[in-house]
Amino acid sequence: MDSALKDKKTNSQKQLLWSKMKHQKFLLWITVPLIIYIFVFSYLPLGAWVWSFFDYRPGIPLTMDQFVGIQNYIDLFKDEGFWLALRNTLAISVLDLSFGTISAVAFAVFLNEMKNSSYKRFTQTVSYLPHFISWVVVSGIFINLLKSNGLVNNLLMNIGLIQTPIEFWL
Repeated sequence: MDSALKDKKTNSQKQLLWSKMKHQKFLLWITVPLIIYIFVFSYLPLGAWVWSFFDYRPGIPLTMDQFVGIQNYIDLFKDEGFWLALRNTLAISVLDLSFGTISAVAFAVFLNEMKNSSYKRFTQTVSYLPHFISWVVVSGIFINLLKSNGLVNNLLMNIGLIQTPIEFWL
């Protein structure tokens, strides 16, 4: 009797779950991009990790490739180019982390201490703008601003700071 009551309770809980899921379809559908993202960037790269143990040749199925175990990793660690690339990567990461953090904090303090609120808002807008605009667009804007006949050179020549345009792009 206890088993029948337990089965009935379990069935009613399942029905309640499916009923909730039916009413919240939209919430389930908006999780689909996240599930795809996790699959593409978390699970698919595991296939490359498996390939690293084979003598992989593009165009030939993995089942026909020869299993070499950790020989690829041994070859990698023996290569001088690997250690140079690793050193460069670590150096760039440390420099980026240290200078990036210091400059960001200094800029934040500078903005916080600004007295002119309109200039402060303008500076904040200009500094945040690249986060919202494609880097291609931003680079195009800067290329046009810094051309020999661009806005910067025209402005500097009009106020008399320079006589000939500066060639920013050498």
